[in-house]
Amino acid sequence: MAKPGALPPDSRFRLTREGGLVAAPGLMRPREFAWGDCRPGRQQQRLAELVDVARERATARPGRGDQRFFRLELFAGDDLTTPTEQLTIDETDAPPRLVALWEHGIPSLDG
Repeated sequence: MAKPGALPPDSRFRLTREGGLVAAPGLMRPREFAWGDCRPGRQQQRLAELVDVARERATARPGRGDQRFFRLELFAGDDLTTPTEQLTIDETDAPPRLVALWEHGIPSLDG
């Protein structure tokens, strides 16, 4: 497990919502962004805090039954094929800021 708050400056992220009764890839709406997409200061701090909370709430067996879950994949640099870390968080345990990030992207880190 990574050190709290430790995010390399070349970090990239993919956030998807998965699961539920109907397997509909269009509803996953993956969001991909880089650490550098966030403004230094508040946005980067909130993203680092969000990753820490996701690490705390991650589960090895997400989405039981019809429950949805979020998958947060962390990548090093431009390699988007193999995540260096992958976190799955049940939708009911997801912090509101994670849901907002999936719904609205980086601007949600301002609110």
